[in-house]
Amino acid sequence: MRADAIDDRDASWLPLVHAVVAASAIAISGALGSIQVWILTLAGAIVSYWLARRDLAEPATKDHVATLLRLSFLAVLCAGAWDNRDRTVGWPPEITVGEILGLVLIAAGMWLRHRALAVLGQHYSVKLLVRDDHQLVEDGPYRLLRHPNYTGLALVMAGTALALRSPLALVAVLVLWLPALMLRIAQEENVLRLHLGAAYERYAERTWRLVPGVY
Repeated sequence: MRADAIDDRDASWLPLVHAVVAASAIAISGALGSIQVWILTLAGAIVSYWLARRDLAEPATKDHVATLLRLSFLAVLCAGAWDNRDRTVGWPPEITVGEILGLVLIAAGMWLRHRALAVLGQHYSVKLLVRDDHQLVEDGPYRLLRHPNYTGLALVMAGTALALRSPLALVAVLVLWLPALMLRIAQEENVLRLHLGAAYERYAERTWRLVPGVY
């Protein structure tokens, strides 16, 4: 959507468009039928707006996998909204073990993602970018995981499906979002190996991609 000839001022309306489109898709999917759908609509709009703003602040480049990740994320929220379109909340609300587990996963994922982004600092980007001064980061959660940010996001996505009691959202996570994430990880690791060479190879040998001791 963004061309090199368009500067940030001319494209400043794009984040708002992204937010409106995301909110509309979620709201329509859930028919704004419950408080859960309203929360998902607001969350989808905020995240879409933030990602679009961040995208404009970075060098213009095509990143189809990033777009795929955003669309699959939106699909998860739409699926959750669909499953919650007729859900009512009593008082006091009945909270299941699954919902509690979901909220714990969301909190843990957000904390891990915050730690990862804090360590990355200026090296973080929503697009696949490698700057001339790019350095290998091995501090914080990167001591064990090569992609702790994505581990955090995976926890948030799984937790969202559980907290919403949404089988359809869980299917969307597994069938749409997770494959897109695997593509992004493979893409990033190929670029980092090309740019950092043997240093990244050694780092990869002693760390895990997403889950310590598993993967």
